[in-house]
Amino acid sequence: MKRKSTINLCLQFVFAVAFLLLQVGSGYSQNAFLNTFGNGDGSDANAVILTSDGGYAVTGWYDVQGAFTEECYLIKTDEFGDTIWTRTFGETLDSNANGRDGSGNKAYDLVQTFDGGYFMVDEANGFGVPASDVYVVRLDANAEIMWSRTFGGIESDHAQSVLQLPDSGFVIGGYTESYGAGIRDIYLLRIDKNGELEWSKTIGGTSLESATEIKATADGGFVAVGYSFSFGAISAEVYLLKMTSAGSIEWERTYGGPMNDYGYSVRQCTDGGYVVGGSTGSFGAGLDDM
Repeated sequence: MKRKSTINLCLQFVFAVAFLLLQVGSGYSQNAFLNTFGNGDGSDANAVILTSDGGYAVTGWYDVQGAFTEECYLIKTDEFGDTIWTRTFGETLDSNANGRDGSGNKAYDLVQTFDGGYFMVDEANGFGVPASDVYVVRLDANAEIMWSRTFGGIESDHAQSVLQLPDSGFVIGGYTESYGAGIRDIYLLRIDKNGELEWSKTIGGTSLESATEIKATADGGFVAVGYSFSFGAISAEVYLLKMTSAGSIEWERTYGGPMNDYGYSVRQCTDGGYVVGGSTGSFGAGLDDM
């Protein structure tokens, strides 16, 4: 009987704690919401950030009705997810992103700048070449274009991630098929606060590489994660690089098995190490696992 009473007391405590957590949780979930944005022709969100006013900014792209092309899409919401304003960028507003039918312009990442504006990294097609360029847009707090730039060559060049620097400049990570040693190399660009190129780097082997995310490190450098087909097995491997502030490689590592493994996100840990998120076809229970 004593053991049964103890069990009952423990269960009552668990239920009481669970009820308390639910009550506390409900206080924090008053602003929970589920909203959709876009038109009937197709839209895609690639990045979302928390803004300084407690709301959110979402970027991606949408299909332009009847034009067979896409435009970059930026949405600002309040803390409840209600739309404050939306902006589109590309052929319709900015000659630096002159899209071609069937290709278009797509945004992949953004940051809120120190002055309350926004900086987006995108893919643009145009300028008479049959391939994409890195397309970056600097916006003020009302999402009006301050300046925009394109970078790249005659083949496809693509921006995936952006990092704001303490001097208000930016480091951009992605891939290039115009430059470098292989079919596709990691492409890193550092630009100043006015969009002027300070340096660019290509990193990779003879096959395919791409950087999917770049983050600052505690020592003032950068860490980039992505994938590589050039090193190790003939399949894709997670590719992790530590770089100086000038973009020089301090070390690089690949991780994976006999199937395709990709790195998508990286964070530095409090002990100075790193945690990487991605997908694996080499390990786990399914065709592709986290």
